[in-house]
Amino acid sequence: PLQRLPDSVEANPHFKRIFNDAVFEVQAYNGGYMTTHRTHGAQWTFFPLPDLTDGLIIMETRYIPGGDDGDDTGTMTFEQRQHFLYIPHDFFTDILPYDMAYDHSHWLDISSNIIHFRPVSYDSPDFNAQRHRFSCHLHDSTIRDTAGNKLIYVKHPLHKR
Repeated sequence: PLQRLPDSVEANPHFKRIFNDAVFEVQAYNGGYMTTHRTHGAQWTFFPLPDLTDGLIIMETRYIPGGDDGDDTGTMTFEQRQHFLYIPHDFFTDILPYDMAYDHSHWLDISSNIIHFRPVSYDSPDFNAQRHRFSCHLHDSTIRDTAGNKLIYVKHPLHKR
């Protein structure tokens, strides 16, 4: 059955930071909630983590153009979708310059291991995954601009060389 997101998700500071007061029609999905319609070209999945303070996993799924599997159902395989995982800005506060941590939202492209720096609000016209402002390439821990120029080397305790 269709429903709205629970109040606990809509009140979550990570949800508020990205989606403000957006109202989504969702259905239950693997212990979380998935939007029933694409919004701004994406489908959104929310997984509440009640045991953690501010615990919420936000997943964005973008569909690759022409990616249907050829049958009439419109279904797509995992490889024909692009999945992004939201990483809260607090994760970056001691690692990145202030504006890179606070003035952007951070989305890990699961297939490429690249974190895209986007505008904070999903309502921004530049929020689309293809229009990221900066990217952090996890394989070499560099932050690059849209032209691919290396700007910063990021040393993080989780990164192993």
